[in-house]
Amino acid sequence: MKKNTGSIYILALTSAVVLAAVVLGLSYLILQFRSTSRTYTDISRAQVYADLGIRHAINFTFANPNWRQLLSSGIWLQDVQNGNAIYTVSGVDTIDGDFTNSTKDPVLLTSTATIGDVIRTLQVETHTEKMEFLNYRAVAGTFLKIENHAVIHGDIASNDDIIKTGGDTWVFGDARAVDDIGDTIQIFGDIIEGANPLELPIGQSVYDFYAPKATIIPYQNEIFAKLLSPTNNPWGATNPDGVYLMNCSDNKVVIKQSRIVGTLILVHPKNDSAVEISVNWQPARTDYPAFIILGGDFEFKIDRSINEWEINADLSLPGEPGYGSKFSTYDGEVHGMIFSTNKLILNQDTRLYGMVISLTELNLKDYSRIDPDPLAENPDIQPFVNPALLPLQGTWRTVAP
Repeated sequence: MKKNTGSIYILALTSAVVLAAVVLGLSYLILQFRSTSRTYTDISRAQVYADLGIRHAINFTFANPNWRQLLSSGIWLQDVQNGNAIYTVSGVDTIDGDFTNSTKDPVLLTSTATIGDVIRTLQVETHTEKMEFLNYRAVAGTFLKIENHAVIHGDIASNDDIIKTGGDTWVFGDARAVDDIGDTIQIFGDIIEGANPLELPIGQSVYDFYAPKATIIPYQNEIFAKLLSPTNNPWGATNPDGVYLMNCSDNKVVIKQSRIVGTLILVHPKNDSAVEISVNWQPARTDYPAFIILGGDFEFKIDRSINEWEINADLSLPGEPGYGSKFSTYDGEVHGMIFSTNKLILNQDTRLYGMVISLTELNLKDYSRIDPDPLAENPDIQPFVNPALLPLQGTWRTVAP
């Protein structure tokens, strides 16, 4: 209850300028009604102010991207006086009542306006939309380099140049660059140069979303022959969503011949950190990335499968064939999203089923390959959504008083 009261105060205080703009627009509408009809009634006016209340709430989410941390599911605005009208607005997370645990949960906005004895209530269902970059298979904040037999099945984008070398590299999709696209041979899609930059997420916002959900594991210079999953953590407590965070403090970490079913977050790994030999990797949740690298260059060098007998480890999950023995083989591949704030290289025979984004340079080379993920095609990965709420078309409705 205390949080909700504070939320109402914050919303009312910080959105005063936004509200003023909305009021000016709707005031013009009200004056039009008055000038064209002397029979303009309190019922119609109450309807306008109920609409104003909803737009007040929506504009707050545009002005405050962190609104999910500021507001609670319930009353957002209470008894706001505007002329001789008063309105109250509520916002309710219709999934689980918690705004903070998902950036995708829809919100039902309800606004009740009162003028004298007249009461009018409007409702609208609202949602957020995923960021545009999620529509691409490979995205770079600066240079996107493709060379030496690299293959991408899907659209690619760069907020700088796309540097593609030779006819032995293939892109089966559109190529979009803010600047130039060198060598368009074997790009089987539209060539888009001089495009507007894609809005990309900020590394800190990704950390802020996942760090509270993560189980901390101690720094390891090498992760070898290990299974990390929602039910297995070789270094401590498990995490039900498979989210684990390791602070490397600028030390090198090498991951090899291991299986990860979850989301691993590396904070400040040294620039020569890498996945080597092999890894079998997929997120435990399809709306979470598989791998998040925050600070530090990183390289994938996968060139073979994993044989449990060779590494003397059981990597099977409970209930899977082979659990309890050491005779299973796992393909060397990654499913889901790889997100990096720094330079990222996919090298050798690395296979990624999903998408990859680097906020700086992305380099795909030496027979590396990116394909659609058969486990989760084009999911809305959190927290990569535009935070502002948008009304769902066709959901505006008047609630009987």
